[in-house]
Formats: sequence, structure tokens, C-alpha cells
Amino acid sequence: QQEFNRRDIIFPLFVAGLAATSAEDHIRALDFLTHFERHGIGRNTSVVKQLLSEVCEEQRRAVARGESGWVDWIAFGRARGLAVVVCGL
Repeated sequence: QQEFNRRDIIFPLFVAGLAATSAEDHIRALDFLTHFERHGIGRNTSVVKQLLSEVCEEQRRAVARGESGWVDWIAFGRARGLAVVVCGL
């Protein structure tokens, strides 16, 4: 039961990382995901963390080019073969 409850937080952490506007908050979300990844929640956590990391980098590059930081994370993930499974919804 406790492991299932921890799985419930993975997607909200991902969304929080996507919505973050500062590098520190992106890092904080990634750090939380790393913690859960190390404590054996499953492969999905690793995929979510990789996708968040790559989307955050793409957001950073877009802002550096003077564009909005919005990235279609679903299309972005599909293009890279990073499918995310949402647990607990």
C-alpha cells in the first residue's frame, strides 16, 4: 500500500517540474524523482525523470531564443519514445 501511495506523487511532481519557472524548482522536482527512483518505485519513475529533464532543457533553450518556455511534453515524449504511465488517477 505504501509503495502505491508513493506512485501517486510521481505525475504531480512531473507536472510541477513542467510548470516551474526557475531552474531551482526544476532541479527540486528532479531531485524528488531521483529519490523515488532510488527507492524502487519502478521503471516509470526513471522515464518520467528523463522526460522531465529533457523537457526542462528544451524549455530553457526556447527561453534563451526569446520564445515562450511552453513545450508540448506529450508530443516531445512520443518523439523520443518516452511514454509516461499515470498512476493513481
